[in-house]
Amino acid sequence: MALRKNEDGFTFINLFFALSLLAISLPFVSYLILYPQPKDNLEEISIQQFFRFVRNDLIQSVGFELTTDSMQLELPDHSTATIEIYQNSIRRRVDGRGHEIYLRNIKHVEFLELNHGIRITVTSLKGDKYEKTLIFYE
Repeated sequence: MALRKNEDGFTFINLFFALSLLAISLPFVSYLILYPQPKDNLEEISIQQFFRFVRNDLIQSVGFELTTDSMQLELPDHSTATIEIYQNSIRRRVDGRGHEIYLRNIKHVEFLELNHGIRITVTSLKGDKYEKTLIFYE
């Protein structure tokens, strides 16, 4: 009677290989489960875009006047653009008409005239403060 070798079984080497793969990959599973959610930076991007809008308006203007919470810009066509807080938004109006929203979810905005430019401080509804100084170049 001839004995036949069984080659379909699970050997000790296969078991050792499977356990070593499991031992190596197990620490990484916790990182996948606890993977931090990406930070939502939409508010910061919106505020940086607002600063660019104001800078572009200021560059195109021929004069300006500031109050604590608004900025009036004299445009080359002799119209006046006003950037002001309105409810929880910052809006731009031309000659008291229109309603272009520049920024939403704002608690407070402050414009301050400096010797070399204008400092704008924006406080969001979450309480985060953002500040930008627009410098005059001659």
